[in-house]
Amino acid sequence: MTRSTFDLGNNSNSNSKLFTLSLPAVLGQEGAGVIETVGEGVKDIQPGDHVAYINASSYAEFTIASSKNVAKVPDDVIEEVMRITDNKGVHAVFDGVGKDTFETSLACARRLGSSIVLGNASGTIPPFDILKLSEKNLKLMRTSLTKYIETEEKFKKCTAELFAVIKERKLDIKIWKTYQLSDARQAHLDLEGKKTSGKLILQL
Repeated sequence: MTRSTFDLGNNSNSNSKLFTLSLPAVLGQEGAGVIETVGEGVKDIQPGDHVAYINASSYAEFTIASSKNVAKVPDDVIEEVMRITDNKGVHAVFDGVGKDTFETSLACARRLGSSIVLGNASGTIPPFDILKLSEKNLKLMRTSLTKYIETEEKFKKCTAELFAVIKERKLDIKIWKTYQLSDARQAHLDLEGKKTSGKLILQL
């Protein structure tokens, strides 16, 4: 069980008409916090550990998460600003917005680059002419995080690699704004209204 803060970055899919929830429901899919208690047989995580987790309803003061989806957060996480590409474009674009930013994502990718679509905050991407990808020999992919980390072994491997990249200052994590839980509605409106860039955090 963790006392949590929440990341709204990937919860935008739940705001659209593409997905429905059976009510009553607790929103949220991911977050970070401090372990309060652990279940029987859990060895790698202890009370007091700072952790990040997925696949748990996180809009609550306390959250119960499966240990296979919980990863310890290293202490010395130092952010670093990513280098500008000098108008060459980026090797890969990770697009969580969908319809409204699809064309922009393709334009930002460099020759032989990739556009990875991982969300539908603005709606699903409409049909398009696949020949458009040949202008720069781009690769296009629609992915889902949970399909990459379906096993506990894979989850721990991927989170360890992620934290290592952060610790080595190879990844900049931008926090757009921290909202109080009472302002969750405004946070969702800002996210859907394309007013944000980076992570939105709900703080208790």
